[in-house]
Amino acid sequence: MANKYEVVALDIFGTVLSSTDADNEMPPRRGINEFLENCNKKNIYVVGASDANPTTTKRLLSETGVLVDLINRFYQLNQLPIKDFSIILRDMGVKHSNNLLVIRDNYDKDIMGAVEYGCSFLQVPEYRDNLDDFDFRKIKI
Repeated sequence: MANKYEVVALDIFGTVLSSTDADNEMPPRRGINEFLENCNKKNIYVVGASDANPTTTKRLLSETGVLVDLINRFYQLNQLPIKDFSIILRDMGVKHSNNLLVIRDNYDKDIMGAVEYGCSFLQVPEYRDNLDDFDFRKIKI
């Protein structure tokens, strides 16, 4: 059976890494590496899509133990009022916009951008502190 999604656009700050951890001391969100490995096994590309500089984003993920080699590309999407996911759709050659799954924590910029460009989306709770109980292994892809 073919995968529903060709590409996952993964927000980083507030979704994978804590949005309040200025010193990068908190671990990445539970299950992120297993999620990345699962996407890789299913030939689903994962791209990082963040407001921040791609080089900085990749470095911070690597420092916290995230398997950055399983993230195919990093994009800086800092457009306002909504994110421009057409860049990822075009660059990654996604055939149908709903085959791009956007995983984000911010409704206004991120999810509304996904809706505007016809992408699928999953809104997750913002990752702020150690009380967070979200686990990427819960996502069935």
